[in-house]
Amino acid sequence: MSEVLLGLLLSFFVLDLLLANFKNVSIANNHMSQDLISSWQIHHILNLAVDIEVFDKQITYTYFDQEREINLVNSKIIIQPGTNIFFLQVDDCQFYIEDEDIYLKITRKSGESIFLIGKI
Repeated sequence: MSEVLLGLLLSFFVLDLLLANFKNVSIANNHMSQDLISSWQIHHILNLAVDIEVFDKQITYTYFDQEREINLVNSKIIIQPGTNIFFLQVDDCQFYIEDEDIYLKITRKSGESIFLIGKI
């Protein structure tokens, strides 16, 4: 009888560990999906923009005759003026150009991710 109870106890312990890990993977996958959508949206905006200037911590550009910028504000990458929020829970970001492509590198507690967000 004690072997059965011990087996049940171990089974519930393993099940709890598996469910906790599945939840973390699910949250990470949802986060990555949102990041891909955000990078595509920024890419689309920059394709329609003119006078694009890329700096280490921000991008400035003109979009439909209005000066705008993309930068990190309160752990969110946003477009100003306005409050178009694209990436959430970002610890740091860096914009850079490589071979006429504009990239965004974001850093979070979970690691770094790099996204192609435009062309010069």
